[in-house]
Amino acid sequence: MNRAAEPYLKVSQAVNGFAASRVLHVAIELDLFTSLTEDGKTAAQLSRLLGVHPGAIELLLNALTSMGLLRKEAERFFATPVSHTYLSRAGPKYLGHWIRHEARGWERWSRLLEAIRTGRPVQPAEQIYQTPAELEEFIRGLHELALARGDARWLARTISLVRCRTLLDLGGGAGTYSSLFCRANPQLEATVVDLPETLKVTRKILREFDLSGRVRMLEADYRRDSIQGGPYDVALLSNILHAEAEPTNRQILTHIFEVLNPGGTLIIKDHVMSADHTEPANGALFALEMLLSTRGRTYSFGEISAWLAAAGFQDVTELPMESPSNVSLVAATRPGKRALVVLPRPAAKVEVARPAEPRAESPQADPGGPDSSAPPPVRGRGPRTTPQRKRPPAPRHKSTTAKQAPARPSRSRGASSRPNSTSSKTRRSSNSR
Repeated sequence: MNRAAEPYLKVSQAVNGFAASRVLHVAIELDLFTSLTEDGKTAAQLSRLLGVHPGAIELLLNALTSMGLLRKEAERFFATPVSHTYLSRAGPKYLGHWIRHEARGWERWSRLLEAIRTGRPVQPAEQIYQTPAELEEFIRGLHELALARGDARWLARTISLVRCRTLLDLGGGAGTYSSLFCRANPQLEATVVDLPETLKVTRKILREFDLSGRVRMLEADYRRDSIQGGPYDVALLSNILHAEAEPTNRQILTHIFEVLNPGGTLIIKDHVMSADHTEPANGALFALEMLLSTRGRTYSFGEISAWLAAAGFQDVTELPMESPSNVSLVAATRPGKRALVVLPRPAAKVEVARPAEPRAESPQADPGGPDSSAPPPVRGRGPRTTPQRKRPPAPRHKSTTAKQAPARPSRSRGASSRPNSTSSKTRRSSNSR
């Protein structure tokens, strides 16, 4: 490649990137990939099958071929392994519901300038899903995304909950994560908390997992209602923080702290930004998507860890998720005799944050009981009370364990100086990307 042309190409790709997205949106809306059998079809055949113009559909098919999503031989078009896997209803990792949900954001993105000028959402979250069918498509899309990208299976395989008996999945949406955690841990029972209309869809999905006896559903709005049930050994907050403003997020974390057992762990899954909020790139773009429909944005590790410390948590740790996931985990523990969740070795990042005033623990039995054979926790031991000092820039994640060689330099992630103090009046129906 002509290296002198690279700057132009970078700009050109950004300018024209929407075109490829729209081509895929339309192909999914037509269910084009499902229509292609192993023998393939001509443009004329597909035009009759889909009820579209023959010349126009051929242009669309050619474009999809150029994108690597179809294969063309003579006049016939065939699905590729990628399109069969992810874009055909017959594929094992179908993403059609998620892509259709994303396509509905097309009009919102066209109003980005309006949102930049006003600083307000152009379409509040409660207006996004006009019908129960649209809400179900969104919830099923989240389920598809978690399975196709591998996030849910990675969490269930990587994080050990063998010491845990109860899981809180706050804003748990489709219940995908709860279901797979229960499959991996036969002793575990999960509670998915979400809005009533969302849980109607959750029940359908849980029947597909055949785990209705071990995953129960609790109707509540985490922005207004206290958390019922518990105490819980572990809590999952998957893709919730980015949809809310800072005051709401602080309140949510405090409520979770109050219903966790001593030694219990909160696992946050979300876009976790660098201190300057420019990395990773997908998180910076996603913050704009939140501007279009919520009062939230993507937050840095420093911001999140400060909220956790203020709520009473300790040992705040960031863990990178396995590719192709584009989000991270932040884990934190309620002080107690014994950590109930075993995080993978090595842990990636330990935040040394100033905790809030100590909370008095009510007398409570250790839910796990003594177990001298269990592996030790992998995070630091005891509360950290010294603010983290800035260190020279280096790769995003740092490998640490309870005992280890001197740490390599890592990018400091202090709390942001740009808190979002605007009270959020909207929320997404459940956890999203």
